[in-house]
This record gives sequence, C-alpha cells and structure tokens, in this order.
Amino acid sequence: MAAKPKAGERPKSDWAVPERLGALKVERAEDGEGGTGGHVLMVNEAERIVENLKRFELADVGGKAWMEQHANLEKLNMQAHASARDKSDEFVLEAFLTFDKMGALIYDLILSEQWRERVYPFLEADVVGARESEESEGTRSKCMRCYFVLFHETTVVNLLECLCFHAHCVAAVRDASLDLTDYCARRLAALHSKAKAFREAKPARDATISPKDFAKQLESRTAKEELDQQALEIEFSASVSCVALVRMYVEHLGELTVAGMSRLLETHDFLLSIVPLLEHPPWTRARHEAVDGSATKKKRVWQKLVEGDWVDVAPERLLDVTKLEAQAWLALYWLTLHPEVRKRYGFDAYRKQTLLRARRFINDTLLDQIPVLADLQRFMDELAIVNAPEPTQLGDSGCLLQQVAAFFEAIHRGADFEAVAKLQLETIWADADMASDDLRALVDVYAGNAALGMDDDDDAMGQFTDAMGKLDVDKLAQDLGVPDKRKEENKENAAPRAGPGAVVDVFIEDERGASPARPATTLARSDGAEPKVVEADDGTKFARVKYALPQPLRCTLDDALALVVAFEDRPPERITSGPLDLPKKLMDPLPPTKLWRQLGAVADGLAAQILFKVEAPLPNATCPSYRADAVFLSTPAL
Repeated sequence: MAAKPKAGERPKSDWAVPERLGALKVERAEDGEGGTGGHVLMVNEAERIVENLKRFELADVGGKAWMEQHANLEKLNMQAHASARDKSDEFVLEAFLTFDKMGALIYDLILSEQWRERVYPFLEADVVGARESEESEGTRSKCMRCYFVLFHETTVVNLLECLCFHAHCVAAVRDASLDLTDYCARRLAALHSKAKAFREAKPARDATISPKDFAKQLESRTAKEELDQQALEIEFSASVSCVALVRMYVEHLGELTVAGMSRLLETHDFLLSIVPLLEHPPWTRARHEAVDGSATKKKRVWQKLVEGDWVDVAPERLLDVTKLEAQAWLALYWLTLHPEVRKRYGFDAYRKQTLLRARRFINDTLLDQIPVLADLQRFMDELAIVNAPEPTQLGDSGCLLQQVAAFFEAIHRGADFEAVAKLQLETIWADADMASDDLRALVDVYAGNAALGMDDDDDAMGQFTDAMGKLDVDKLAQDLGVPDKRKEENKENAAPRAGPGAVVDVFIEDERGASPARPATTLARSDGAEPKVVEADDGTKFARVKYALPQPLRCTLDDALALVVAFEDRPPERITSGPLDLPKKLMDPLPPTKLWRQLGAVADGLAAQILFKVEAPLPNATCPSYRADAVFLSTPAL
C-alpha cells in the first residue's frame, strides 16, 4: 500500500494534485494518530470495482452495463482525488496496479473518444429530435444519457491525471503508452485548432442583459444547441486536463517503453505542441463589457480559466500563473531537461527556433512563482548561441518498423461506424427512459457529492464540476422520479421553524455568540415600517419588515453574523450567515457601495437580508471597510 507522508512533509510538487474537483471537499477527522478523510468507496469496494472492469465493444457504449461501469469509474475518480488531497492511503491506485487494469482504463478512454468522434455524429439528429416540437420527455431522456456518455471521456482523463502522478503507475501502462500518447497528441492539437471555439464555450453574460433575460435565453435553447454546447465544453475540459496529464507523463519519461518514448519525442514531438500553447493560451480570453450599461461604450475584461471557471483578472495580475499555466510550463521543462530527452532529442534549427519563442515569457515574475524554470532559462540562453543544423542536414534517424497503437487499431479494424449507430438506435436509444435504473444510479453517485460535503469547496477545480456544467442533482432527481432522501431526512431531523406570529425582539450578534468585546445589538423597527407582503416565484407569500441598527455595526471581511428573533408565542429562533465573504479589493474594481447577505430561508419559516455599506477608506488602507446598516426580516404571511 502507498506510504503515508510524514507530518508536515511537503508534497513532491505544488502542482502534483490539481484541486480540480469543484464539487469535492473532504474533511479530515484529526485524532491522535492522524486522520483520514471521507470515503466515497471503501477499500474492498474499490478493489472489487477495479477487478471487474470490462472492455466493451463500440456498439455497447451507452448501454446499461456500460452506464453501470461509468458510474463505478466516477466513484473511483472521486475517491482517487479524495485520497490524494487528504494524503491518505491511495488504495484506488494500488487496485489498478494489483489487477493490472491500467490498460483497460486507457482502452476505455480511446473507446469513449472514438464513439464521440465517429458514432455520435450519426446519432445526434435522432437524439435531439429533428424539430423543436419533438423535444418531448423522450428527447430529454436521450439527451441526458448522451450527456453522460460524452462526459465519460473527461472522467477517465481526470482519473488518469491523478494516477499518473506516480512513476510506477506510468511504468504499468507499458505498450498502452502508444495509445495514450496518441490521444494526448490529438487533444493538444484540438487546443490549437479549436482554441477560438473553446474560448467561447462558456460565453459570459452581457452586462446589458438582466440575469432574468439571460436565464430565459438559456431556457429557450433547443436540445441540439444545448447538447452541442455541452459537448464542446466537455471536449475542452478533456483537452485541458491532458496538459496536466502530459506534464506528469513526460516527468516519468524514463518509465516508458522505447516505442513510447519515440512516439512522444519523434512522431508527435510534444515540445513543438507545448510552445504554441504558451504563446496563445486557450485558457485566457478577452471580452468586451459594457460600461455603466451603455451599449456603445465598452471596456476590455481579461479572463483566465481557474478551477474550470472563467474568472476576471485585473490587467496588472495577468502575469500571475494559474495552476493550468504552471502545468504547461512544467511540461516544457521536462520535455527539454529530462535526462532521457537529452539523450534522444536532437535540436535542429527549426526546433531551436520554436523553443526560443518561449524565452521571452520567462521573466522575474514567472521565476518567482516557478523557480525551477531558472534551469530552463539557462538552457535556452546556451542554446541560443549554438549553431544548430538545418533539418535537412540531419541524418536519417527514422525507424523502418513502427509499433501501432493496439487499442485504436482494434476499434477501427473493420468498423462500420454508421452501422454501429443504426444498431444503437434500435437497441440503446430506442429504449431511453427517464426512469431507467442506470440513470437513477447516476443520481445516487452525484448526490453522494453533497452527502460528503463536496458541494461547498469554492476553491477546488475543477474541471470535474466545470465539465458537468454544474449539474443540478435536485432537478435531475426530480426528472427521474427519485425521492430526495437528504431533504426527507432534513425534514425529519429539523427543529420546528418559525411560522406566522408576532415578532417581539430582534438581536444581531457574532455567529459564535455575544461577548463583552462584541455584545448583542437590539434592532429597532423602522418608524412607520409596516409589514410588506411579497409573493415569491413559487406563489409563497411572506411579510417583510425593515429593522434599523441603533448604530452601524462594523464588520471585517470574513465576519459571520447571527440573528436571534424572539416571538410572542414560541421559542426564539436563531439563523446564521456563515462567513460573509465581502469583497477584499479596494480598487480595480471598486467594491459596490451596497451589498446584501441572506440568513435563513423563507421556506423554513424565517429569513433575513442584511444590508452592508462601504465606509470611506482610511488613509493608506489596502482593503475596504464595511458596516451593517439595516436588516429586512421575512416571515410567512398569514
């Protein structure tokens, strides 16, 4: 089994395990002997799943047995990342090595890719319906199943990315390294050829369009438009994950077979593919945003792909290296300075010219963030003064015989992709049903994220959550007719909540409780403030009353507040905000003058909205100051 790191031991690399699971948060149960995090799978379950992994035919993709294996691989992917992040026993990795299933995993990846490229185009018209009027429940069930089949490719890439961090795992790939190398080369080529489409895969909302109108635009999309966008986002996510996979792959280049090294360095020449990604990164984009709602006056806003989401970046912070950019630089580092590369890779004039194009990007700011690149900078400076031969002057170093990619050849040998599509239409897609057992099982898999507290980690990347398009598990369960066990349990275990009734007093205090340093403050009902009856979108009516603070309550950026409401005919209720997470920047952009934070929910019988205002900054202040100015209390209306 994998050895646990010693207490306080630094990981081998800061970029070893990218925190890409936006839906994954594993809490460590610390005890006297060190803790282990939450488990998606137990050891014996993971071993059983890995041992029973099968190699399907192309015609079986999307079938019931295939969907069951997809759900199992999803669990293995979650557990592998949970173990890596928690620095606990990586039993998923050990299971793949014990049962020699790395080849089966790579075969599954190639099979999923070829289904997407060769079979799916013949199925698309039938899946989404020929006309918009045909977007019935049957169309929705087909689109949902098709989405999971397309997403499978990203799941496998993410799992391989986690496993291949270890050198002995790369060594276990053996002859399958040819298929994996070819696949990575195709994904890097897609990042070059489809860069413009990838940057537009998740269009940002126009500032001149209200959120309500933007939501209507999304809802008005046809099934074909929605599935095409999801397919593009999934392909982008898989391609981006391959950058990190390539970095780990070349770091352990010495573990590959001779044919694998030749395929990577000579046939595909990965170095020539990485440099253009640094020059024109597909994970950086610029968009134009309207200024003050104007349709003519616009400003340029830069965005970077961070943890699977496009995040605005101030112009002065564009040189900050994201994890994804670091993976590309580290891949270039190993493709240049790895001992095996130095032995086998010859720099002719063209390769020299291509590599030196990246030299202008290596500056002090980059070296401060990735110090190891100083060696690459030195190598480039030495290479610049070397007189490299022209490509035609090199001797013929090509091989007469070349090993083929076995999995790719096996899938393509004698394959009639149109006939496979017709067969699937008659067997798999004709019986697609929202209430099918395999789709219900997937709900349990994704709902398990929330059960483990995986939905709350805003800092994790996720490329996993991004590729899933932020799947709404509750809506999916409702569509499939699966009862939400979590909501039922919460209703059973929840304390009685407040209903209509006279409010006697309202207090605001620190979430941890009142203290001499910060006592509870009694709120006063605003003069002449009568309850205003408001109707929610679902038809629920509630009464809203404004309360004022006797004096402004100053708050720090990460404060957490609580509201205590005393009723005339029932025990007092206490609702909390959690960390307020107020904007930390004083400039670029300026913080909004007013902010709102909500406590509780009307559906539970009690809610409050707190109004925060920005105070005038003090001299030499580096972050804004906020004060709580008013509270709007909402209770169900009679």
